[in-house]
Amino acid sequence: MIIKRQLVQLILTRIVSELIEKLDEDILKGFLDRLLDWLENLIKSTDTKLDDVTLLPLLKHVRDAFEIPDNDDHEKKPYGSFFESADGSSGVEFQPPSASARPVAVSGQR
Repeated sequence: MIIKRQLVQLILTRIVSELIEKLDEDILKGFLDRLLDWLENLIKSTDTKLDDVTLLPLLKHVRDAFEIPDNDDHEKKPYGSFFESADGSSGVEFQPPSASARPVAVSGQR
């Protein structure tokens, strides 16, 4: 069991490192900018001020260390969101299955 767990961890670590190497720097920085913006907004939305004083400067240091600009104008960024197009729509509409929907058999399955 431990060997399986170590093997899975090794494989996942290798896959993640390969993906990070392949990512375009601008896309990665855009994703990290959005993540940091989300964290900053979450911290600012709390009633306590202690987290504002301690965590917001820490996030600023992370931005500075990794050279991630604080671009709050995401609409003008080329990759505004992984789920939205340039006009802000997702292009995907959820349609619940109808009552008459039946499972479709896939070849090789019974």
